[in-house]
Amino acid sequence: MGGYNTPYELIGWYKDGGGLELSNELYHQFDMHLIGVFIATPEALSSTSALAGIEDLDGWKFRSPPGMESEIFASLGAGPVVMPFGEVFTAMSTGTVSGADASTLAVNKGLGLYDIAEHATYPGFHSMPIEHVAMNLDKWNNLSAAEQQILRSAVDTIALEIIQDSTMLDRQAAAELRQEGVTLHDWSEEDRQAFREAAQQVWEDWSTRSPEAKAAYDSHIAYMNKLGILE
Repeated sequence: MGGYNTPYELIGWYKDGGGLELSNELYHQFDMHLIGVFIATPEALSSTSALAGIEDLDGWKFRSPPGMESEIFASLGAGPVVMPFGEVFTAMSTGTVSGADASTLAVNKGLGLYDIAEHATYPGFHSMPIEHVAMNLDKWNNLSAAEQQILRSAVDTIALEIIQDSTMLDRQAAAELRQEGVTLHDWSEEDRQAFREAAQQVWEDWSTRSPEAKAAYDSHIAYMNKLGILE
C-alpha cells in the first residue's frame, strides 16, 4: 500500500525479490502452492469532492477495505468506512460516503461510480489489485518439472496481458470521463511522496505483529531500496 509505482515493480518483488518464496512458506503450511500472481494498474480513488492532493484527504469519508489501508488513510485525516466491495455504489449514491477506494479507473467506470462522483485520482498511486493462481501442494509436487514450468509460464503470460489490457482500458476510460466532465487528479510527486512516507510508518508498525510480517516487510524494503523507490 503506497509502495510500488507500477505492476512491473511489484511483480518484480515476487519474481526477483523473494516474494514467491516468502509467500510459499505460508501457503505450504496449508498444503497449497502459489504458482504466481497477476496485477492490474494502480487503482483510482473516486469522490464527489476534489482530490487534487494529499490535503484533500483531511475529513474525506470514503469506502475502504479493512486493514493496513484504513490505518494509512486515517493517519492522514481521512474517515475510512469499511464495507464490502458490492456495497460501494449504494453507499456513494445515498451519501453514506463521499468517495470510495474500489478498483481501477476502468472498473470504477463500469460500476457506474462516475455517474455519482465527479472526481478521481488518475494515474493511481496507492494500491494495485493482485490476484493469484494456486493449487494443492501434493498435486503440484506430483507434476513433472516440465509441467510445473508450463504453469508458471502461463501465469507469467497472463500477468503481462493483464497489465497491457488494464492500461489500455484505463486510458480509454480516462478519455471518456474527461469528455463527460469528470476531473482526473494526477497527484504531484511531492504529494505522492508524502503519502508514501505516511504509509511507511504503518508498514513498520505492521512488521511488529508477527515474524512473517517482519520477514515480508524486510523483503519489501530491501527490494524497494534496490529499485530506488524509497530514496
